[in-house]
Amino acid sequence: MTPTGRLSSKAWTKTELNDVYADLLGAHLLATVREAWATGPSLTHLKVTGIRRGPGNADERLFTVEVDRVGTAWQDDHAGATVLQIAPHGLNRVGRTREVRAWSDGTAT
Repeated sequence: MTPTGRLSSKAWTKTELNDVYADLLGAHLLATVREAWATGPSLTHLKVTGIRRGPGNADERLFTVEVDRVGTAWQDDHAGATVLQIAPHGLNRVGRTREVRAWSDGTAT
């Protein structure tokens, strides 16, 4: 809002856009994990790989994480983003704007 109370809009910076994208990926990871725990109550360990369809329809691996049912507060809505930050093959964020890049190994597994 402007000082006079009118609505205003502002273009996002690249850093803001990259942060929101990373948070969105974390939310999708969290939803996937919660769904797996709900549909497979006997599961205790998951390996989740995030794949993005890249330019030219090539698959790009954004992350591969392994998670356990215990040890993480899955009821916390930020748990997915936290896992992606601390996992060895979580999100590959580079540069000043913290761009989310695919892992350079060329595989989608």
